[in-house]
Amino acid sequence: MKRYLITYLVLFLSSIIYADFDKNEFLKKFNELNYKEKVQLIANTDFNDLKDIYPQIKDTLERIKKLVYTQTNSNEAKFLFDLIEAKESMWFNQYPKCINIANSALQYHCENVNDSLRALLLLKECLIKISDYTKALEIHKIIEKNWNRKSIALWMGTAKSTLYSYLGLHKYAIVERRREYESGSHDHWETARMFNDIGVFFNRMQRYDSAEVCFNNALKELRLVNKKDVDTNYYNFFESLIKSNLAVGYLKNKRYKEALPYLLIDVQNSLKNKEYESAFNAYIGLIEIYLNLNQLKIAKRYLDTLENSDLPAFRYPSNLAKLYYWKSVYYEKIGELSKSIDYLKQFIKLNDSVREMEKELQTINAEIAYNVQQKDNAIKEKNIALSILKVQQEKSNVIRTYLIIFIIVLLIAGFILFRYYREVQKHSEELEQTNLTIQQQNQLIQKALKDKEMLIKEIHHRVKNNLQIISSIIRLQMSKENSEKAQVLLNEISARIQSIALTHQMLYKKDKFLEINVVEYLKHLCEQIIAAFSDHSNIQIHYEFTNDEVEIPLDTAIPLGLICSEVITNAIKYAFPNKQGIIQVKFHCDTDYCYLVIKDNGIGIDLNKVKNSDSLGMELIQLLTEQIDAQYVFKVDNGTIFELKFLKK
Repeated sequence: MKRYLITYLVLFLSSIIYADFDKNEFLKKFNELNYKEKVQLIANTDFNDLKDIYPQIKDTLERIKKLVYTQTNSNEAKFLFDLIEAKESMWFNQYPKCINIANSALQYHCENVNDSLRALLLLKECLIKISDYTKALEIHKIIEKNWNRKSIALWMGTAKSTLYSYLGLHKYAIVERRREYESGSHDHWETARMFNDIGVFFNRMQRYDSAEVCFNNALKELRLVNKKDVDTNYYNFFESLIKSNLAVGYLKNKRYKEALPYLLIDVQNSLKNKEYESAFNAYIGLIEIYLNLNQLKIAKRYLDTLENSDLPAFRYPSNLAKLYYWKSVYYEKIGELSKSIDYLKQFIKLNDSVREMEKELQTINAEIAYNVQQKDNAIKEKNIALSILKVQQEKSNVIRTYLIIFIIVLLIAGFILFRYYREVQKHSEELEQTNLTIQQQNQLIQKALKDKEMLIKEIHHRVKNNLQIISSIIRLQMSKENSEKAQVLLNEISARIQSIALTHQMLYKKDKFLEINVVEYLKHLCEQIIAAFSDHSNIQIHYEFTNDEVEIPLDTAIPLGLICSEVITNAIKYAFPNKQGIIQVKFHCDTDYCYLVIKDNGIGIDLNKVKNSDSLGMELIQLLTEQIDAQYVFKVDNGTIFELKFLKK
């Protein structure tokens, strides 16, 4: 139930260590110190304690920073300010900013191994926050190589075993966690932590039986710990943490009654320690248990608790999606299917949104990692350029000194003219190079656009060809079927496929690949349908279109074509017993809506049968209409009239 064991333990331990943090005493001490001591104090204090009083000391820090950067060259002070700003950015979830500050500190302000390690540790934790675990692991390996060179006490942060697990390398994570345990303390507390961590890794591998063994071993070791040596709240928190992890396997194996007490304790301890994400997951686990045990009233009570809570963690999109899913299950169990379907739709919609956000976050993370690499390269290039410039400046200074001794006036005039010429020449070369680069980039962009257009055209062409092949296979099968009913069904399927194929055929012949001319499309479609019924050649189609240039997107055109195909096919088959008549197809649009009207002068349709029909054709019309948020109606007036109204996009 707790995904990040070590992170939770560290956060909780920090809250215990600084539980007695006296803000007034700290401010008093801060005001008594000199500038250097003030900066050192803030840099070495946990920002979790500073967050409430930081606005009161920020102005003082800004004044000190201004003095440092304008009146001194102290890299030590600049590094401490980098550390403070990076911690502040990390606290406010400004991870890209934190990464840039830590990276800058590494390149310019680190005076020794201790400084480098502190900057690297911050950089690693920021990379973990943006889910760039591969880069974080690389940083961790650099930290390991230099760890024994440090001369101050530091915490290494997220363990390598945890990073392996984040990367999905759970077997490596288990091996590494055992190695970490062997290199550290072997007391009961650390042994319990080791077993719990490995159990979490087994849970992520879905090896719940192995995980259960590890969690039980962790509980056994925890019971051997002398409670007098640890904080009671911390002990209770860790115990409920292990049990909640154990409950994950119980839920997966449908051992609901065994998981129930552990989750109840987990809710209580998580809320007490303000671990709201953990509390939410425990609530969801309890709801799942009570629904499976058919204790629906209790399940409803927990559902209402989550829905009415104003805690931000309970309102995250991913958590709301879980809530909607279980509400759907609940209403299904009590027989209110309409509510169940409504919540299921909300779940699907929100879940899709969460996935899109995750994709965007992955893209952002990739961009941030790329920017970090680019920053590294740019800094290296800048250092090389500065070295070259330094050599050139030294050489220029020597020459200038000798020239000043002999001819001061000539040196000044020559120097000014020389510098001016160099600047103009450099500017001209840079401008020429910039123009050349822009031209090359424009050519690449134009080529990429043409390739993209050709690719989209080819896709539509291939889709059309594949659909034509499928239609041909169906018609070949029709010729081998003796059953007239089977032939009719296959013919209907072929017509539907031909309708979709026509859409792609029209798209790849046009310059626009996402929109289609609806009038041209409907004409071709109707002609195609009539041609498919060779024995109904006396049936004519008349058109009445008032908007010839209306274009609709592909995701509207395909459902519209299928609806039109179904209605006209039904008219041809059933409206004219003597196989002779007229079908009118009308289409027009106003400012907001488009209207499709299909009318025949046949025998008319039984509206009661339409309402109660369970045929595939009527079901398709209903589903496709909902898909494009449209409205339709059948009428009878000297024949059958079908009217469709949909939003103009």
